[in-house]
Amino acid sequence: MDHFHQGRIPLRATSLERLRVLREPRTGSPAVPTVGDAPALAATAATSVPRTAELMLVASWLVIGLVAAYDTYLSVKFQDSLSTLEINPICRWLIAADGGSVSILLGCKFAGTVLALGTILLVYRFQPRMGLAVATVVASLQMLVLLYLCLA
Repeated sequence: MDHFHQGRIPLRATSLERLRVLREPRTGSPAVPTVGDAPALAATAATSVPRTAELMLVASWLVIGLVAAYDTYLSVKFQDSLSTLEINPICRWLIAADGGSVSILLGCKFAGTVLALGTILLVYRFQPRMGLAVATVVASLQMLVLLYLCLA
């Protein structure tokens, strides 16, 4: 019987509490974790993420959101000439579909940004390394977009 069913680890225990209980020697059983300990070990491994990784995720997440906000600001500021300045064919099509207005374009940009940021958090929740990699790549691409917006 594992630690959860023996009542040694409460269901709402933190990762450190789970790890501490698993490290305690048990009477009449080996000190090495057994197959029954797998749920606690998996929960501990899934939630123990280095602090620097969390900070990188937050920084990447902020870069993505702030660059998207700046891009939206520029879209509103130059909305009168955006139909001719915009180089993205999908954005040009959205502007044309709305009769020259940027309303649909801004709605799609906002929805896409929220979807991307939410997906990054979801991936990070279940696969921290993959989530951090995705966030870092997207933030790097957003930095290239920012560079283009500032220099072009």
